[in-house]
Amino acid sequence: MSIAKIMGVTAIAGLAGLGAFAVDYSVQWNKAGAEFSGPQYVMSLYDRFGDSGGTLGLILRKSAMVYAVLPEAPHGWFAYEWNEAIDDILYSAKQAEVFAKHAETAQLGIPEFEFNQLPDLDLLEAYHSDTSVYYEYGDHGVALWVNDPTKPVNSAFWRAALDRMEAHFDKIESKQSYARLQDLTWVEVFSPVEKASNAHLPYKLRHFEAQIGEVELSLTTRASDKMIRSFMEQVDLNGIRHLAGQPVADAPAQMARAEPKPAPVRTGSKPQVTRLTGACGNGTFCKVD
Repeated sequence: MSIAKIMGVTAIAGLAGLGAFAVDYSVQWNKAGAEFSGPQYVMSLYDRFGDSGGTLGLILRKSAMVYAVLPEAPHGWFAYEWNEAIDDILYSAKQAEVFAKHAETAQLGIPEFEFNQLPDLDLLEAYHSDTSVYYEYGDHGVALWVNDPTKPVNSAFWRAALDRMEAHFDKIESKQSYARLQDLTWVEVFSPVEKASNAHLPYKLRHFEAQIGEVELSLTTRASDKMIRSFMEQVDLNGIRHLAGQPVADAPAQMARAEPKPAPVRTGSKPQVTRLTGACGNGTFCKVD
């Protein structure tokens, strides 16, 4: 075995803490030949063991690559990790009821849903955390979901379930051109969920979609039209462009404005934050007690 292969095996074993990975790395390298390296091995692990479930499925989830490029908050906005409490911020009780009704219809005939014995819930939660982020400016809220089809949830069950959901909503949605900002075309999506009563919540629930290559951006918002456009104009999408293999652009200009204090979340608590990068605001993720 060459010194390069010995070093590669040692590095993988040290990172994984598992001798079995070192053996597997050596076997895969011998099969692939001289062009094989650490990054190629990691990708082979994703492809071969990503759907294993449990701890291995979490470690090898491709969606973690999406998390690395989620946009930071534009100036004046605050960004928070995906959290179930965000649903209470965005959806009225009636809108949540309508969404649940259509979600149930989409999954008819799947025994796991019928008997509420759903597998791989930890993988689904990790996928949501990797691909979703919530932004808030006062009482304006924007939830972003980044769907890269090459980096799906590490569960065949949930991939099929999400595909069913998308197919169902495609049948009941209508779309209308909204705006072209940052060389990106946004369309507004209308479904029975957005049309249901907003009750006491401020602004109306709206949904927007855009494409960067094969990567889909999905915005669910409860904000004024002015703030929606401001967000679309300012949010830095270059990380997602890079993820999609598209040319990056100049970073968007950030509007100068006094930094506000965010209004309390109506559920009584802030979603917890995972990115701790120091001070709040100015495009950084911040910790809220």
